[in-house]
Amino acid sequence: MAKLPVYNSEGGITTNTPNNIRKASDYQLWGDTLKGVSKELTKLGEEWQKAKDQVENLDGKNKLMMGISGVLMEAEQFNSWSSPEELEAKKQELSSKLQGVLPSVMDGFSNNQNAVLFQKQAEFTTFQNQVKLDEIFRNKYQDKALESLATSQDMNFRNF
Repeated sequence: MAKLPVYNSEGGITTNTPNNIRKASDYQLWGDTLKGVSKELTKLGEEWQKAKDQVENLDGKNKLMMGISGVLMEAEQFNSWSSPEELEAKKQELSSKLQGVLPSVMDGFSNNQNAVLFQKQAEFTTFQNQVKLDEIFRNKYQDKALESLATSQDMNFRNF
């Protein structure tokens, strides 16, 4: 490398190489360091997003199960019906409540991919619980029919 003249106020002009000149390898090392830092920051950001998605997923599952269990509990506690039409009307009301749980849960997601994945799983869970709801009302109808049959049988036995 050529040596350029440098002015030194104490000694005049010299051709000594100044101490603060960096070599190209120093810049390469700095660039490699920055590249490594950026890779680590990217990895950290991805891990942060995964953790955030898991938190949103867990929160969504909790909200979904709370909503579903509330509907199923209301179905179990409903015993004041006098006709099959009234029972069917309550079943339809609770079924629409059950279907309304998922949209209210979906508002808490910030990542669209995570929301779509959660929605697929939640739709299946909602379908499974719709079957449970149908079973609850079918059992209520059967229990009432058996009770009526037993009452009718008892009345017939007493009348003869």
